[in-house]
Amino acid sequence: MGKYKILLDTDIGTDMDDACAIAYLLARPDVELMGVTTVTGEALERAQLVSAICMSMGQPDIPVFPGLQTCILRRQYQYECPQKDLLKRWPHQEKFPERAALGFMQKTIRENPGEVILICIGPLSNAGILFQMDPELPSLLKGIFIQGGKYQQYDFRTWTRKNDDNLLSQATCGNLMEWNICIDGIASAIVFDQKYNFLRSVGAEITTTSV
Repeated sequence: MGKYKILLDTDIGTDMDDACAIAYLLARPDVELMGVTTVTGEALERAQLVSAICMSMGQPDIPVFPGLQTCILRRQYQYECPQKDLLKRWPHQEKFPERAALGFMQKTIRENPGEVILICIGPLSNAGILFQMDPELPSLLKGIFIQGGKYQQYDFRTWTRKNDDNLLSQATCGNLMEWNICIDGIASAIVFDQKYNFLRSVGAEITTTSV
């Protein structure tokens, strides 16, 4: 069996789980991380954080692309990258191709039909616009995994400054919705409306469950 071909779309830089996910994928001998795209505000700084992890893992040549910073017909609630201050501690790539993330995703999927697994662990702006741009792509994926959604009641906890409490409440409709899905609701609707060979969405409540 060959390696799993993975495209990762991430909003790294807000919580620590995305950094752990990238390190995990880089450490797995059965995974070929074909590239990483970033999404939401300060996408460049998020890409720099991805680069820092790749360098620290001895894999500096992983393709990294800053993606969309805006939402469809809605303001961007996740407008900054809180963990960017960590960049001064770690070597990282400074500059990346501009406005190339969606083209890279499209090219990678089309050149590897039925082989690429798209993993989205942030808001779905990149994926939503990508599938609008090229509606055939969902059927060309081996599968898609999404970290998002709220499938049972739980106490909502996320990284936020105290003075962002009102912003958090607005973005999640008073804690009725999960962050990744509701940040760009139209993009999320587009992504979930597609037909895939395989789709799995993991709700955020799984992170609140102790094993």
